[in-house]
Amino acid sequence: MQKKNHIFLQLKKNTEVTTLSFFLFYILLPGISTNLYLGIYTTAILILYFAAGDYRNTEILQEFLTAGVFATIGFFISKLANGCTMADIWNNKSWFRFLLLETCIAEYIIFWLLQMKSQKEQQRFYETSASMKLFPTRESDLERLSLYLSEVDAVGINGTWGSGKTFLADQYIERNQDKYEVIKVEPLTCNMSAIDSYLFQQLEKVLRANRIYPRYSRKLQRALSENAWGKQFNSIFGTGENDQATEFQGFCQDLDKLDHKILLVYEDIDRISGENRDQIARLFDLTQKMISHNVKVIYQFDLGKMADLDFNRDYLEKYIPYIINLTEITVKDIVTEALEELKYVNAGLNWGDFRFLFEVPIVDYYFGREFNLPLQLKYRVENVTPRKLKAFVTEVNTIMQQPEFSNKENRNTVIAFFFMKHFFDDLYQELPFQKSLLEEMTFVYNNSEDNKEEQITIMELIARHRLAKEKKPGTEVNKEAITTEKIKEMFFEEGGKNTGENLDKLALMLLLGYKLEFAQKKQEQEKEQEKNRENDRLREKASEIALNQELRDIADIEYNEKISRLILNLHQNGKSEYTNAEAVAVTFLKDVLLKEKNQWEEGWKDFQQKLFQSNFYKDNHTVFNLVTDDFCILFRALWIYFLKHHIQYDKDDIMDKALDFYKELDDNKEQLTLEKLAILNTCEFEKRKYYLKTIAWFNGLEITGHFNKDSIYRDFLNKYTVAAYKHGYLRRYSLDLSYVPSKQDTEVNNQCVQRFLKDCRRNILQPTSNEFSEQIIEEINLVTGFYDKNLRLIQQENPAARKTSQLKVTTKSYVSHTDETIFEALEQEIKNGNFNNIQEKESFQRKLEEYYKKEKINLREYMEMWGKINN
Repeated sequence: MQKKNHIFLQLKKNTEVTTLSFFLFYILLPGISTNLYLGIYTTAILILYFAAGDYRNTEILQEFLTAGVFATIGFFISKLANGCTMADIWNNKSWFRFLLLETCIAEYIIFWLLQMKSQKEQQRFYETSASMKLFPTRESDLERLSLYLSEVDAVGINGTWGSGKTFLADQYIERNQDKYEVIKVEPLTCNMSAIDSYLFQQLEKVLRANRIYPRYSRKLQRALSENAWGKQFNSIFGTGENDQATEFQGFCQDLDKLDHKILLVYEDIDRISGENRDQIARLFDLTQKMISHNVKVIYQFDLGKMADLDFNRDYLEKYIPYIINLTEITVKDIVTEALEELKYVNAGLNWGDFRFLFEVPIVDYYFGREFNLPLQLKYRVENVTPRKLKAFVTEVNTIMQQPEFSNKENRNTVIAFFFMKHFFDDLYQELPFQKSLLEEMTFVYNNSEDNKEEQITIMELIARHRLAKEKKPGTEVNKEAITTEKIKEMFFEEGGKNTGENLDKLALMLLLGYKLEFAQKKQEQEKEQEKNRENDRLREKASEIALNQELRDIADIEYNEKISRLILNLHQNGKSEYTNAEAVAVTFLKDVLLKEKNQWEEGWKDFQQKLFQSNFYKDNHTVFNLVTDDFCILFRALWIYFLKHHIQYDKDDIMDKALDFYKELDDNKEQLTLEKLAILNTCEFEKRKYYLKTIAWFNGLEITGHFNKDSIYRDFLNKYTVAAYKHGYLRRYSLDLSYVPSKQDTEVNNQCVQRFLKDCRRNILQPTSNEFSEQIIEEINLVTGFYDKNLRLIQQENPAARKTSQLKVTTKSYVSHTDETIFEALEQEIKNGNFNNIQEKESFQRKLEEYYKKEKINLREYMEMWGKINN
């Protein structure tokens, strides 16, 4: 319907251009020659191409070129009317005429090429638009809307902003475009003081497009005009109220002449300010008077917002008696649809990445244990509309282009941050984002003792709750103490004044990834360090105490620091996304380690100077200090970095190179020291060749004394024994040294370590030289030498000389086969093979040898397979 009217209007316009051109060249400019006209025409088109010669401007080019064609037709008709013949017009074969015609043809070819490109772009757009289908639940809503509009003239769609009202209405229009002339009225983009006049302008266009002359449209528009001149004009030459009513009736009679109905669509009429309420009320009234005259109406609004504007249900009953509500769409469907609509999905995002926000219960065992409260937390999130969710998903997808955010270990924090930004705007605006959210996010506590509200952080809450737990019988309760009952009121009291806000904040804190247990551990460590500084004896051992801290504890403290760093960077990109330790590691790799070996020493000096003099990366600071060994801190920083970064660098290659760097610059290259044990504890090699290289270096170091008092030494033994078992050199090992409880230099402690070493020594696999290669024999000798050296080490009479720095590491490993697929294939081959055949047996041995060299199987697996075919 609209297409036919468009063709009629276009034909009308072209006829007017032709007529105007005829009169211009017949009456005013009859002396213009064909050559001059073609020259002017060609030049004008050329200028047009220079100004707008792009496929994106095809529509305007087409309008000008079409007008030019019909103007040319008018020119030729004028020539014929002036007595010229077609032969006079075309038979002039001058080179200038020929050049002009060729240029004109070339310009039209250029336009044709631009139009082809434009059509391809439009086709791509339409294909994209076609992919934006209604959700199944909204298909049902569309059926309801279609049913109502088939029976009644005015229907309202009720839904919150961004819930999909406009999309539903557009889908209805698209599927019923042959039935209606559609007029959309958007109060937000209209001049509200003249919105009714605007409505009549649009209705007039529809009438004219259908070749119906609107007799009263202009008069009504002037009558509705609110400008001073319009009112004065109407008062002098206009009509009275009775005449205006007659004119409106006449206009409605013109509407009755239409063959099709007009569909008026009022979008978001609830988004106006209160001062424009009267204009909307007048629009309701005007529309109501027209709906029986070939007019149907769709109103889009939120009933709650309409009530705020004083349009309650009783008022709307007259104008919009039939209102349909939008069906709620599941979050999963919206997120999935949003991802499908994106041109490119970064980092393999899918519904599973967002699910933790909406479906998985929030669990924090430490919270439950500390406060004796429910382990599972629920929070409220309101106004989860398709528009908001799609904006949220799009922003998450955009930021995932940066590797630090797409990292699997960081992804939940990134997604939860934007979840807070889009759905908890009040809280987001409230936070200053200058420090950790553990320090900035506060909870409302109603202090009944002082009868006032307090804003306290989660860590203050834990500390004050412990005051209540530590109260001794018969003593007075500390006024600062907060009991479990009070905490229940803060977070779980039904209908509590601040319960919802407190619970939302706690839930968001946990969704962001903060671990309260780790935060508490950090506080306790800081208190312990402060206490040690006050003790002269312990102050002398400050470095030793710091390095004795288990790497797992360090990682736990770094965990919350990393969460905070990510959040601050997402809020302001000038803040670093790395923790200080990570930034040190990244800078060291770039500025020192990955350079040529002969540049290491100079690079190391520059690196240290850079770290101590400035913020070397955004707002990061150095982790080095004056009392702790620099190399120990460096290797610890590398260990922390590789906890969450696995893609850019090969960890084993980097750590092996770092060890070579340390060997190059170490002042005490020959002796086994506590610092070397600390560094070795940070090296967790997955590749066998690096493990063997490391124990070979250890075996060659000079023993200067024992480390029997140092828990770090037991951790070292435990870690490298786990690795020996993993790489297949041990049948088993029976004792985990991390469970040896005492740090004291007792006979019992030493006996435990000695039994452990002897047991490991006995369980080393011992292949005979005629069955296995020299390489395997050499590897076995290295592992045997490792345990022999440690047996000698613990029997030393005096402790080894050391700096006062220790680093304690505890690592647990779960061991499976090196490559499950290959191992299962080998087992199947043994099961099906005939190894009485010498050639088949030798072929299988060569295969085992090849897999071993490629580290597809370890020695234990090798010997297990070889033993099976020899039994």
